[in-house]
Amino acid sequence: MPEYPGVNIKDIQVDDVITIRVFFGIGKGKNMRIDGGHINVKIEHIDDGEIFAIVMTKSPKEFSLETGSSIEIYKEGMLYKAELTEH
Repeated sequence: MPEYPGVNIKDIQVDDVITIRVFFGIGKGKNMRIDGGHINVKIEHIDDGEIFAIVMTKSPKEFSLETGSSIEIYKEGMLYKAELTEH
């Protein structure tokens, strides 16, 4: 796995955009496999070490995360603070 700078939890604030590593189960039964990638999430709530964020990246319908979903994220999966640009 490549090295990423990571994120210092103390530096995270609500509305920051963080790129995280995710893994998905694809398929069913004997044909099931694990696929992974990176998505951007926007921090929505920080409370006593628990961090919740809204999924910003659009994923294929086969993936379990939908844009706008709220998920708990963990330090180990945080890769870096995203620098978003206008297109």
